[in-house]
Amino acid sequence: MKKIALYLLMISFCLANDNFSSSLKDINKAIQKKYNINSLEDLQKLINQNQQSSSTSTRDVEDIPGNYSLGEQSVDIEVTVGTDQTLFNPLSLMGMLPATSSVTADIADGDAVTTTELHYMLLSDYLEDMFGGGDGDCDMNCQGEFDDYNDYGIDVSDEYCECCQDEYPLDEVCYSDDVEWIYFEKEDYADYTDSENWDIINDDVAIMRRDNQGFYNPLQEDSYANGGPAGTLWAGMSTHRAMDEGVSYTTWNQAVNSNPQSFIGDTLSVYCEAAYEYYDIHLLSFSGQQTGGGFSYYRTAYPVHGDEENRDDHYEGTVDFENVANMNYPRYGAAYTEDGNFIYALCGADSDQEGNTVYHTHGERYDHNNDSWETFGENLIGRRYTNAEHVNGNIYILNGYNNNGGTDTVEIINTSTGEVSVSETNPHPVSYGGSAVWDNKIYTFGGGYYDGDDLQYSSRLYVFDPENEQWTRLADMPDSMNTNGVVVDGVLYTFGGYNGSVSDDINAYYIGDDVWETVGSLPNPISANSVSTNGDLIFVVGDYANIEFTGAYSPWENEFYELESNMEGRRHSSAVNFDGELWAYGGSQPAGYNDNEDYVILSSAQRGIFNITPHDDHDDDGDDFQPELLMMNFTMMEYMMLMFGADPDSLGIENPVVMGLTTNDDGTLAEVRAMLPMGDHEDGGVELYALDSTAMVNAVGIDTALYAITFDNLSLEDSSGYYGLNVTGAIAPQTTHLVAGVATSISLPMDMFGDDEGNTEEGYVSFYSDFTARDIFIGYEDGEVSEIDTNYFNWDANSTSLWLMMEESDDYYYGYDSTYIDTQSFVYTITDTGIQLSGSYDPCEDEESYDDCIDEDDDYFQMLGLDQLEDITNLVETMMLFLNQEDNAEPCVLGTVYVSEGHTSGDPEDYIEIYNSGDNECSLEGFQLDDNDELDDLTFGYIAIPAGGYWVGYKDDPGSFESGLSANGDIIVLADAQNNMLTVTLEPSVEMDDVELSQSFDEDGVGCYTFPTPGESNDDCITLSISDPELSALPKEFKLYANFPNPFNPKTTIRFDVAESTSGITTLKIYDITGSVVAVLINEQFQPGTYDLQWDAGQFASGVYFSELISGSFRQTKKMILLK
Repeated sequence: MKKIALYLLMISFCLANDNFSSSLKDINKAIQKKYNINSLEDLQKLINQNQQSSSTSTRDVEDIPGNYSLGEQSVDIEVTVGTDQTLFNPLSLMGMLPATSSVTADIADGDAVTTTELHYMLLSDYLEDMFGGGDGDCDMNCQGEFDDYNDYGIDVSDEYCECCQDEYPLDEVCYSDDVEWIYFEKEDYADYTDSENWDIINDDVAIMRRDNQGFYNPLQEDSYANGGPAGTLWAGMSTHRAMDEGVSYTTWNQAVNSNPQSFIGDTLSVYCEAAYEYYDIHLLSFSGQQTGGGFSYYRTAYPVHGDEENRDDHYEGTVDFENVANMNYPRYGAAYTEDGNFIYALCGADSDQEGNTVYHTHGERYDHNNDSWETFGENLIGRRYTNAEHVNGNIYILNGYNNNGGTDTVEIINTSTGEVSVSETNPHPVSYGGSAVWDNKIYTFGGGYYDGDDLQYSSRLYVFDPENEQWTRLADMPDSMNTNGVVVDGVLYTFGGYNGSVSDDINAYYIGDDVWETVGSLPNPISANSVSTNGDLIFVVGDYANIEFTGAYSPWENEFYELESNMEGRRHSSAVNFDGELWAYGGSQPAGYNDNEDYVILSSAQRGIFNITPHDDHDDDGDDFQPELLMMNFTMMEYMMLMFGADPDSLGIENPVVMGLTTNDDGTLAEVRAMLPMGDHEDGGVELYALDSTAMVNAVGIDTALYAITFDNLSLEDSSGYYGLNVTGAIAPQTTHLVAGVATSISLPMDMFGDDEGNTEEGYVSFYSDFTARDIFIGYEDGEVSEIDTNYFNWDANSTSLWLMMEESDDYYYGYDSTYIDTQSFVYTITDTGIQLSGSYDPCEDEESYDDCIDEDDDYFQMLGLDQLEDITNLVETMMLFLNQEDNAEPCVLGTVYVSEGHTSGDPEDYIEIYNSGDNECSLEGFQLDDNDELDDLTFGYIAIPAGGYWVGYKDDPGSFESGLSANGDIIVLADAQNNMLTVTLEPSVEMDDVELSQSFDEDGVGCYTFPTPGESNDDCITLSISDPELSALPKEFKLYANFPNPFNPKTTIRFDVAESTSGITTLKIYDITGSVVAVLINEQFQPGTYDLQWDAGQFASGVYFSELISGSFRQTKKMILLK
């Protein structure tokens, strides 16, 4: 069954909030899938029905053209079964919809009692079955699908290795010789006494094999004995699987069933008892008897799991660094930051040949797309031991000192333009201090300064608000010192520092409470370190003494772990987390390090891939309460937001309560507990228990078949008796009863996930009277436009049905050009406010059975609960959508709109530009365009031109003219609906600098030659009678012209002028709408002149892009639109 995303009239569920699980995003994608019809004949197979009608509505095709916005929408499934059945509503078992009844809970807070209703259920087993638990999202057909994708250049190796390697191993794909896996081989008859032939895993365990024997541990024994290597236990599967399935570890011989050759190609798990570490071994070969004891395998380079009951560290692993391009200048004590697109190093210092300090007055930034550094930020204040933070498109440089002492000036660099400005004076400038950002505000803390000739250390903390440029002093640090830190989840953490002695303190400042606390200690005192975070772990890089130091701090566990690292040693360096990796650059090294004869200042940069394994928490008291069912007075989404730390008041939840229960193997009640989430409580909430287990069992009734729970005055209390809960009532999920042979409707609510104010999408559709159409989808993120997607298609209709005909391609999935026309059919009704559409389909018409269809689209159908049903005989899926009529523009007036530019030949191809010089948007509907007065080429449908805007039509494009414009001269005739005409004359085509000139016109039809500027203000006229055209054409200044054609697909030409006075590098970059650089077309020195470059955007998605010309201080940007 072919599937397409219906990108015009589609169901757009708002499931993409980053706080929610990726599983919900997958369901979102599944819900949006619709099924195509390949020809008009296929329309006869469809079931068209109109579920809503209006006695006052009309069915007139002429009323369809106009502008519409996407309104209310819904999806409905009608299912028919062969036997009577009951269907549980999955959404009411996942806390997304309320249960059929609720439980009353009286909450005791001391003497005060409040009452609430628990009306949402969350069945953990059902949720895990629905979304998958532990094996990841494994939708791949493991037998053969990998090769199909690989043949067409689509990399699915990560998904294959996650989902398929155990059952269908592809060693060359999943076990390459990289940082995660070690290849080991012992050849037949190799010397087993030579440690070079041992796989030494750790200090206690090595794997070896004598001739014709099994594995043994040469660090603890001389030969194979007792079933396998001493100090190890084994499982005949991967560690991940063994943990999930609760497999008991045993000897090597028992794990391989005394037949190791039968496990060739399989993964085994080895547990090193003394180190409490687990490793995976993928066995590649194992010689048989009388063959010399050879074997080979891949082994995980680092433990994949550990036993927290006996280990101190919950995180373990390495950071594997590799070199990237060096900075253009050595720098230590530089300000460092990143903005999501670039990594920055600003100011800092170097030394000249005499050893004098050189303070940099410039910065540079690193582009990871092309592994290069470029100068960024010039004429800055030279300073070292300074700070930089990125906020809202600007980088703020503050603190630091130079030969003139400390500086209180805050410099601001715009990351788009590079322009430098100055902000309010820093009230307490320091050097060696720290800075961090939270909620778009900059926090500065610690550092050193001079009081006269005396060096002082600061304990002050300030917050700077860039919006109003205000500084506010906050609570002082516990100690005065030079230090560094970052903010994670509203808490500022600092690590070590120096104030005459080196500190090992980890301090935390709680921003909401304005309170400091010392929360832990580092393994050793450190200073001169850099700090960065990925939002989960905090990385500490470098140290004054131990310059190779690398560590990670987990705020969630309040534990610091030193990591193995191959980082080049560096102190006073820069470090950021960027693109999922740890980047370290610059800094310095003392004499004697790496045989350095002198103090060395670094320009080197490295990217570190961290392989850090978080282990599951181990509960020392054996308390492993894992509720099977939760009952709450809020939705699952609100529950997850509370778990992420959201304030209940902000969610409109009064007196939040979560109650959970577990059952025994026989279905009887095992335990009930409750949690009262309280943000001001020291543990984040109060846990309540049933003090009398007998009374608890008697007060709770469970019907496991119906998931129904009843409570009869169940009492729960906390350990102090201050808080309590009394529960009574019954709760059960929503159900639907299906009668054999009767079609039953199952609907999916459109608003069950609530509104996502920060991430929204608007959709608009325009139907034109020439039976062409256009849709525009605008995505917003945090209130800003994040994506614009425009599609063109055709439409047709009769008195009852509306057809949308879109060109589709299966290139991505099938690897060859299989373009076809996808036609969607809807029954329509025109009302006073818009158009009501409905379309019904059999979603399983191309499958052999409904069981196969439901298995293939398991996410979607499980969301509806259809996987619970047996004996399905029919399915009908109905989509309903309302298009809201938008106010149409008034008709244009001829003369106010006029032909403003024409182009007759060459590149770009023939085009005509129409300009609206009026103050209001107007519609060209009914206007005609041709190159003669017969006016039989193009009649406009509803096309709106904004005030001061343009319509540009290219020859033979959809909705444009077809008659070409002659290079020997021609006319363009524009007429209104009353056949009033305006005619402009095109002179013969002229070429200059290998460019075919266009001709621009004013409102009176007076024209002249210009460079092509379709869709933009026309350039100055070009005089062709100058005696020395080569000299006259030499540009006097830099200029970036509008690309042509624009919009384009997929190639466009970009013209630019290089001025006579140029002596530097000229750069031309392409940005996408997020501001990310997607292409660098030129970056070199050019002679003065006019140049054309062609950009092929075939590999890029439709949308808005920007070209930017940079040369010295000159910058100019133009907008481009790619339409595919």
